[in-house]
Amino acid sequence: MDTPNPSIANVTNENTPAVSSGKWYTNKFRMALIGIATFVIIGVSAAGIILFLEQHKSIDISSTVTLNGKLTSQWGLDDAVAGVGFTCSGRGGYSDMKEGATVTVTDDSGRIIKVSELSTGVYGSSSSCVFKFKAEKVPYSEVYQIEVSHRGKVVYSRQAIIDANYTVNMTLGDN
Repeated sequence: MDTPNPSIANVTNENTPAVSSGKWYTNKFRMALIGIATFVIIGVSAAGIILFLEQHKSIDISSTVTLNGKLTSQWGLDDAVAGVGFTCSGRGGYSDMKEGATVTVTDDSGRIIKVSELSTGVYGSSSSCVFKFKAEKVPYSEVYQIEVSHRGKVVYSRQAIIDANYTVNMTLGDN
């Protein structure tokens, strides 16, 4: 009695279709769908990651700090001598408002995330001394608190700074 040879039993006829349950393109179609779906998932994921990183990147903040008051009492300048472009600094109760004064930026939890300093003050008009500062690569926060010297924190939302073209304007003193 002949016993069937297992290796011979698995041999198929050349005329037997490779796919027995459907048309010849079914596997190709499925593979194409899987490829497209994979491409879409990777693309959407990459776009989501890029959007997240873009929204959570650091920002540069530029600012002007204007000290208002009568020059003869605040800065000791004579209006007849001083003019736009002359340097100035605060006096008396505003003596901390000068070149090099510390500017501290904190995040929404109150943690210091950037420290900068005021530039040289420049006479802006008959009643103002204007300082500038720049805080570069300030880490992400939804809210920023900016304090010049010991003058108290001024709160800005991240979106407000972005909407103002990455600038903030602060004023101290009376007009």
